[in-house]
Amino acid sequence: MVLGHRFPVESIGELPLSPHLTNLTVTREANELRLEGIEQWTELEDLRLDGRSQFRYLSSETLRKLRRLTVQSLDDLDLASPSGASSLKSLDLYHCRLRRGLEPLTDLPWLKALSLYVLPGDLGDDEAYDLSPLAGLAELTITLGSDTPVVGAELFPPERITRLG
Repeated sequence: MVLGHRFPVESIGELPLSPHLTNLTVTREANELRLEGIEQWTELEDLRLDGRSQFRYLSSETLRKLRRLTVQSLDDLDLASPSGASSLKSLDLYHCRLRRGLEPLTDLPWLKALSLYVLPGDLGDDEAYDLSPLAGLAELTITLGSDTPVVGAELFPPERITRLG
């Protein structure tokens, strides 16, 4: 389900969506919807949020059930929030600045895929994603956008890191 425009309600829980919803994308156009009530979709496994400042308000109950999470265009993203996402297998971050870096992801036991994409100017001139805290996650594969600055990639076998483009 893609929510891609403004709605006449204040929170996402007020929308009459199927109780069996498994995939949800909230685009920038629906950015004013609060995330309150999202936990009613107990089968939700794939959540995509574009520019959602309310990301930090996702309940641990909702995070615990997610298998895939995509966050786009969020400054000051604190990855301590998804550390409650014990079932998360895939995390995609597009144009996000990370408050505490990637280290909180070491607490995600099932994380198998991480994608990081930024454009020039998304991060500060001397900023880069530090992959080194993740080197101990033996099954993690990382996909990087062509312009995504990273350090610590040398700690990974080459087959575990793919740079696109």
